[in-house]
Amino acid sequence: MAKIVIIDDDADVLVVSKIALEGAGHDVTTVHVTKDIPANHLDRCKLTVVPEAFTTAPYAFPKQLEIKISKADIIITDYDMKHVTGLGVAKKIRQMAGAKHTPIILHTSVPEQITVSKSNTTTARKLGIPADRIIDKANCDLPARVEAILQEQAKSLG
Repeated sequence: MAKIVIIDDDADVLVVSKIALEGAGHDVTTVHVTKDIPANHLDRCKLTVVPEAFTTAPYAFPKQLEIKISKADIIITDYDMKHVTGLGVAKKIRQMAGAKHTPIILHTSVPEQITVSKSNTTTARKLGIPADRIIDKANCDLPARVEAILQEQAKSLG
């Protein structure tokens, strides 16, 4: 069982992703990046973060989010959010001492915005993308992708 943090501005995507990953046995924390908190929000997402949390100085994350990210085995962030980009989120996470080496997936519904939609770690890093995978939301079995990354990580650790 992996601890996974999912960051997105679409609460429906968060709910669907959470259900899929929990169904595969993972512990999932959802982070809704929004300025407007819907009435039913607390029932759907565990954490709400204003976009500014990702655009201010390093370590400006709310403490609860920083703790969740630092304990995560994998972080999944939407690439194209309304007020902040997934690249900005990934860069911010890479600055955190507890998450420098945590695998990050950029999850996108518009893969053509990213040069390499079927990226692997090496290609993503060569492009200056601070993520380990870039995957298309529409053509993705998220639990299978997460499992593949966990297996790669286990092999590299020994």
